[in-house]
This record gives sequence, C-alpha cells and structure tokens, in this order.
Amino acid sequence: MKTTLPYLKIIKSITLINIFLFLSLLPIFSGDLINYKLKNGMEVILIEKRDLPIVNINIIYKVGCKDEYNGITGISHMLEHMNFRGSQHFPDGFMEKFVTKNGGIENASTSFDYTRYYVTIRPEAIEQVLSVYADNMVNLQLDNDKFLKERSVVYQERLWRVDNSPDGYLYYAIHKLAYLEAPYRWTPIGFTSDILNWSINDISDFYKKHYSPDNAAILIVGDIDKDKVRKIVEEKFSNIKPSGYKGKFTEEPEQNGERRLNLQFISSNKKLALAYHIPPLADNSTPALDILTYYLTGRDNSILKRKLIREKKLISQIDGGNQERKHSALYLIFATINQESDFKTVEDAIYEELQRIKNGDISEEEFEISKNKAIFDNIYSKESISSIGQILSFYLALGRVDYYNNYQKLISQTTKDDLKAIASQIFNKNNLSVINLYPIDGKASTYTPPISGDMR
Repeated sequence: MKTTLPYLKIIKSITLINIFLFLSLLPIFSGDLINYKLKNGMEVILIEKRDLPIVNINIIYKVGCKDEYNGITGISHMLEHMNFRGSQHFPDGFMEKFVTKNGGIENASTSFDYTRYYVTIRPEAIEQVLSVYADNMVNLQLDNDKFLKERSVVYQERLWRVDNSPDGYLYYAIHKLAYLEAPYRWTPIGFTSDILNWSINDISDFYKKHYSPDNAAILIVGDIDKDKVRKIVEEKFSNIKPSGYKGKFTEEPEQNGERRLNLQFISSNKKLALAYHIPPLADNSTPALDILTYYLTGRDNSILKRKLIREKKLISQIDGGNQERKHSALYLIFATINQESDFKTVEDAIYEELQRIKNGDISEEEFEISKNKAIFDNIYSKESISSIGQILSFYLALGRVDYYNNYQKLISQTTKDDLKAIASQIFNKNNLSVINLYPIDGKASTYTPPISGDMR
C-alpha cells in the first residue's frame, strides 16, 4: 500500500517565493530585543514580549562536561544541584518557596556546553529572582553535609538515567565509542567512580573558576520595561569581579576507521545506535544538517520513519539528528528493532537511504517539506516566552545568537546540493561508530534521554 503525505497537496500549492515573501514580513520577535555586555564581560539579552503578564528569566553559565576532566567528570551537573541549596543571603529552599508563592516555575539543566537556570514568573518578581542568581554567583554556600547528600542524589540519578535504562545506556555508550579524547565522551552525567569520589574541594574549585560574570549571560523575555530591567541587572551584577579563567578543550582527532561494539543490556528490544562526526555549530554546514534531520527522522512522515517503520516494518521507532555543539559534534541515529528483524538488515536499510542522499537522489517534495517544517517550527518556537528562553539560551551559550536570529533566511537559502555535500562529507564508514544492543532479562527504568543529552 502506497504511503501518502496528508498535507502534500497543500505544500505543493505553496511556492518558495510565496514562503520567502511571507517570512520577510515576520519580525524576529513580536517585541524588541537588546543585546549588550556589562563592564565585567557578562552578556545580557532583554526581549519585550507583552502578550501575557509573565516573564522568563535565565542565567546561563558557559560550563558543561566540555570543561571537565577525568576525576571530576559530571561535576557541572553536581554544581547545578548545589545552586538550589542556599547562598550567603538566601537560605536553602528560598527560591523554591518564593517561586511557588508567586505562582511560577523554576528549574535548571546541565548540557555538554553550558548550564542554565530559569524561572517563569510574574514581572514583579524579577528583582528578587536576580538577587538570588547574583548571590549564587559569588556567595554560594558549599556545605559539606549538603554536598554529600546531593552527591548521593546525583548517583541515584546516574543509576536511573544510565545504568538501569537501555536508552540512557545506549546514548552514553555511543558517546564513549565515538569520542576517544574529547570530554564530550562521558556526557553530562559523568563516570560513576568520579561521582562517588568528588570532594567538596573539587566542587569549590570548579565553582570559583567557572561561575563568573565573564563566563555567564542573562536572558529575560516577556512583559518587561527594558530600561527598568536593565537598571536592575546592572545593579545586581555589574560590580561582580570576573575570574578571568580561560579553560582548555581537548579536540577530538579525525576518526580513521569504523568502530563497532556489541552490548548486552537489560531491555525488551534490540536497539541500534549510529554516530557520525560532524562539524561544530559555528560551521556553515549547520543549516543543511538541520534540514537533513527533518528529512531523515525529524517529521512523522520522514524518510526513515516511513520506509523502515511503515513500509518495511523492520523497526518500531527511530530518532536522532544533528547534535549542535560548540566543538566537533555527532549526527546520531537510534532505532528500536522489531523482534523478527536483524541488525544487518536494519543497518543496510539505513545506509541505503543515506547513500541516496550522497548520490543526489533527494526528493524535491520531501526536501521542501523538510525546509518548511524547520522554518515553521522556528516561527512557532517564538510564540512562547519559555520556548524562546530555552532555545535562545542554547544559542547564547554557544555564541551563535546570530544563527538564531537569521535561522529562517539560512534555511531558505539551503539547497539540495548543500544536503548532498554534507551527507557525502559525514556519511562514510571511516567516520562511523555503531552499537548493537542485545536484550537480556532484568528490570529496566523507563527513562529515555533527550536527544540533546541535557540533564534536568
């Protein structure tokens, strides 16, 4: 039975010229954006978006597992936990009680390249939230008893997210296989032995180096008066001294041959992971890699989902795509294999579709749909202040706010030849790491890691 695209007739009636004209009329945001730096090097972005009387407040530190080394792997995530345990002027639990009282939400996440803390709350609370964030930057209370309790919590998190989760373990294992030298190899959760042996001195030293205004940024989106909020930000942060610390990163050398690993792990199904090295976010190939993600797995009716799940019935699930990172990143593909299927058949079916793209055999309809989906997802993401805060924090941390602001134009300008070029560059055996995970009996957690690898 032939699979049809339910909205294909509509898409056919929309020419690229019409889309470009439509996009040219769209503002980046419904409000104004200002971007500046304080005298101590701290970057600030303020965006007025007055649809609703709420604000999204973010403080971003440009520190993640990229800044760690053997012995302290995962410590960025641990430091995130300690930021909720009190500072000199705000006791343990203050922020949680304050945010709850004001009807807001708060959370944090640690990724490969950065750590983000955020609150969504009513505008009147901005000054108090920034007061807490500023005190955390310079006066975090690193009490040893609290540290040991949080270390135990993080260890349990490691068990749940990785050691007892087939999807989590596969995500962790493919990074260890694909990266031999770069610190991305241990992912934000870190190694178990390091987690169990961090000391209070380790985290104190890490905090002093990395939690500094010259390694941080503030992003506030929502119902704000920019001039008033700018004064508050400067009052709270401008007099904090920068640390001046400049970390080092071990770059991953070029891979010189296929790497393959067979694993046995608690799971109900066979699972496959493929990893190809790709350039960092700043590379000009990033728009093509984004479209490639939508083309292969990023839509309900994308090429690999339609052909391997619906038509050939080889797998039950497939996901993956472009891992945008500050340094050399990965293009990942994960598949859950049906009981009657075998690894080789599934791999060959995936490689066949990748080869088509390398040969330039790219469906015009699928290509345009993928571009349109990327563009409209970007437009839709700017409707919500929480979504703007999450996505723009990522690009702010990696120094690519320009990419976020020009995303629609960059995607629109990308051609099928660009897709063919990047596919030919990355999809080759010498650049490939493969894991075949064979299921064994046991009780597994249901945790599935986000494709970004963020720890929340």
